[in-house]
Amino acid sequence: MLSKTLAAQYFNDFAAWLDAAAEEPAEWREAAAFGDVVLYLTAEEVAETVGAVRQALLDLASRTASRTQPVQGARLVQFLALAYPFSGGRKGV
Repeated sequence: MLSKTLAAQYFNDFAAWLDAAAEEPAEWREAAAFGDVVLYLTAEEVAETVGAVRQALLDLASRTASRTQPVQGARLVQFLALAYPFSGGRKGV
């Protein structure tokens, strides 16, 4: 299944970042994000939140799309968004 293949690649890429992070500049270690929030939400609330995050990233992409080359200090950054019904046994925040 393509979705599982892509998910595995995303997490392999992220694991590679974790392996290399100690050698990265402090500003990049501090800027990188890793964490989660587990909430009780309706499907509508999830869709609304995912839409807002997607729109914020599209707005950022639109503002930076005209760059013909990266600005000094810029690096290619991958944002991953995951939202799914969770059955891991933890209670909501």
